[in-house]
Order: sequence, then C-alpha cells, then structure tokens
Amino acid sequence: MHHSPGRVAIYARYSTDLQNPNSVRDQIASCRALAQAEGWQVVAE
Repeated sequence: MHHSPGRVAIYARYSTDLQNPNSVRDQIASCRALAQAEGWQVVAE
C-alpha cells in the first residue's frame, strides 16, 4: 500500500495582550519546521 504525504493546515493565534507580538510568526515557523521534518505538505495557514 502506498501512502501519500500528509496534508496539513497551520492554525496560529494571538490569545492575550500579554503574548509576545512575534508569537504568531514563531508558531507558524515551528509548525512549518515540523511539517518539513515529517514530510507533510502545508496546504493552508
């Protein structure tokens, strides 16, 4: 059986005023790095 690479969407959010303004960017970067390491295709953010 052949499995195609996983297709994933990234959801990042800014939850409080105390959160670092760079947090959303950092969350997306972390998710993209994990997706690349796992061989997943990011299809949406």
